[in-house]
Amino acid sequence: CVKGVSRFNPKLDRVNTVPPPVYITNFQIMGNQHTLPRGNDLQLQYKENFLNFNFIGISLTSPEDVIYRYQLESIDKNWLETRNRYVSYHYLRPGNYRFKVIAVSKEGIESLQAAEIGFRILPPFWETWWFRGMLAAAFLALVVSFLMWRIKREKEKAVNQERNKQLMMAQKME
Repeated sequence: CVKGVSRFNPKLDRVNTVPPPVYITNFQIMGNQHTLPRGNDLQLQYKENFLNFNFIGISLTSPEDVIYRYQLESIDKNWLETRNRYVSYHYLRPGNYRFKVIAVSKEGIESLQAAEIGFRILPPFWETWWFRGMLAAAFLALVVSFLMWRIKREKEKAVNQERNKQLMMAQKME
């Protein structure tokens, strides 16, 4: 415990040049917390399209002054800035995504490496190639069945007309 006067020399004060590391601390899907994936193999169902990302940049000199730059590739064209430590995305379409975040210290020094997480939102079954292929095959089978029925009906009609002709000829002969 110091009892007395403190001395401060501003010439000896150094500017912080340490880049703040940044980490994604929490990942929520539809409001439910999930463990962060180790790789980029996270696959979500099409209904799991409400995502929240929590992150933190470590700055020992002034943690309250850290600014975050983030981007969700395929959605955000440019990096966006916030002072919040969370970001939410809602109603994401099926596709591949990568969320990235960088911390910027009060002195303007950025993180050396962005924290990132990759994921894929799968399409609903009715938007998959195999479902559309089955629909096309079913439609084609329906068209072929209709054509076959029409051809059979026309043949039966022709046979009936021929029988009627022969019957009329037989009646005339009598």
